[in-house]
Amino acid sequence: MAVAYVFVYMLPELNEAGSAFVEATRNSGLPLPEYRVYVAALAGFVLLYGVEHLRKWSRQNPEPAAESGVDRTFVLHVGGFAVYVLMVTLTMAESVVRGELPTALFCAAMALHFLGIAGDLFKEHGALYLNPGRYVMAAAVLAGWMIGANLPVPPATLATLLGLVSGGVVVNSMIMELPGEKNGRFVAFALGAGGYALILLLLASIRINGTEGPAFQLMNTVIDQMAARLTGPMNFRFVLQPVVAIALGVRDGRLDARSGSPPFVVDVLFASEHRRADLAGALKSLGKPVLLGTVLDAIAQYQIFRHVGPIAAVLVGAGVIAVPYALARGLTNRFSAPR
Repeated sequence: MAVAYVFVYMLPELNEAGSAFVEATRNSGLPLPEYRVYVAALAGFVLLYGVEHLRKWSRQNPEPAAESGVDRTFVLHVGGFAVYVLMVTLTMAESVVRGELPTALFCAAMALHFLGIAGDLFKEHGALYLNPGRYVMAAAVLAGWMIGANLPVPPATLATLLGLVSGGVVVNSMIMELPGEKNGRFVAFALGAGGYALILLLLASIRINGTEGPAFQLMNTVIDQMAARLTGPMNFRFVLQPVVAIALGVRDGRLDARSGSPPFVVDVLFASEHRRADLAGALKSLGKPVLLGTVLDAIAQYQIFRHVGPIAAVLVGAGVIAVPYALARGLTNRFSAPR
C-alpha cells in the first residue's frame, strides 16, 4: 500500500513540489533547482538502503562486547529508522492543510508501512526492539508530528523532505517485501499495491478544468454529511447505540469464551465452517438495534437534509452498532478465555 501511495499519489505531488521549490528559490541562485526534489528522492532511496547495508556490515563485523551492553547494530538500525519515521510524520503534519481525505490516505498507507517496519525490526532484534526500540520509534513518530504541526517548514525544505520520504518508502518496502531469500509473498504484495492504487485512483483529487473530480466530490459529501449527523439532531445516538452494542458484544464474548470459540471477527473471516452460525447469532442479537439505528438515521436525515437516503440510513444504522459489537465481542472473548 505504501508503494502504491508513492507511485500513484506522491510522485505526481513531487512534480508540484518541484515547481514550488523552483518558485521558492528563484532568487537564490541554486544550480538546477528543477531537479532538486527528484535528487532528494534518489538520496532518500540511497540513504535508507545505506541503513540496511550498515546493519548487514555491523552483523558481519561484530564489535567487542561493550560495557554499556548496547548493541551497535541495534543503534544503527533503529536510529536510522527513527530519523526516517520522523521525516514521514513531519510531512504528514504538513499535508493536513490539503484537507482531510489526502491526509487520511497518507495516514493509512504510512501506518501499515510503519507496521511492516516494526515487524522487520522485531524479527531482527527481538527483545531489544520491544524495550527500548519500539519506544524510540514511537517517540520519533510523535516528534515528527509535533515539529510539523508547530513549526513552519519553508516550502523548499518541505519539497526536499517529500523527495527523501518518497525514496525511503520505496526502498524500505522493497527490503521488507522483496527479500533476497526469495520468500516474499507476491500475491499479498500485488493485492496490496493494486487494491490501494485503485482506491487512490477513485478517491484522489483529480482536477478537471480546475474542479475536483466526481469521486473526490462524493467523498467530501459523505464526510460533510457524517459531520452534520454528529452535530445535528439526535446526535446522542452515536453514544447510546455503541454503548448498547458494546454491552451485547461483552455478553456474547463471554459466551464464546465459555464455549472455547475463537474471537468473533477471526472466526467469521477465517473459519468458514462456523461463519454462517456466527453471523446468524450476531444477527439475532443485533437485528432490533440495527433496525432502530436505521430508523433513527432516516429521521435525522430528514430533519437535517430534508430528504432520506435509505442506503445511507442502513449503512450508518448498521455501522454504528456492528463495529463496536464486533470489537467488544472479540476482545471480551480474548481476555475472558482461560489461560
